[in-house]
Amino acid sequence: MERLNLRPDIEALLEFNGYEKLMEIQTMVLPHMRAGENIMAEAPTGSGKTLAYLLPMLERLNDDKKVKLLIIAPTKELGSQIVTEVRKFTESVLFLPDAVGRERQIENLKKKKREILVGMANRIYELIGLGKIKVNHLQYIVIDEG
Repeated sequence: MERLNLRPDIEALLEFNGYEKLMEIQTMVLPHMRAGENIMAEAPTGSGKTLAYLLPMLERLNDDKKVKLLIIAPTKELGSQIVTEVRKFTESVLFLPDAVGRERQIENLKKKKREILVGMANRIYELIGLGKIKVNHLQYIVIDEG
């Protein structure tokens, strides 16, 4: 794996998961996200977009149980795929799809404090409005396939 100057634990996980080199979208996005810039990027399916936005975010996780990353997906299927990718690197993720028991999700938010939340816009908006998702430590919002 080419050196990315990421935390050693993240680079080790990349290697463990079989990532040998950065894809074009990842090379383009990584420096801009590290610099805290707003980005809108487009790339074909299978081009590595999820990892492009996930890598700089993983560097900011510190296990303090505060939400730092909100990923909004248009469908339950895409949300599930994103969560699968995130779990290769951290268990600090919670999936909040629409059309699934809201009360159960609220319970999970209370007891499973995660730094990354993935869900559909309606559910995320609803849970923020109810005060169940605290956004005062939020560092990134990603709208996937916006």
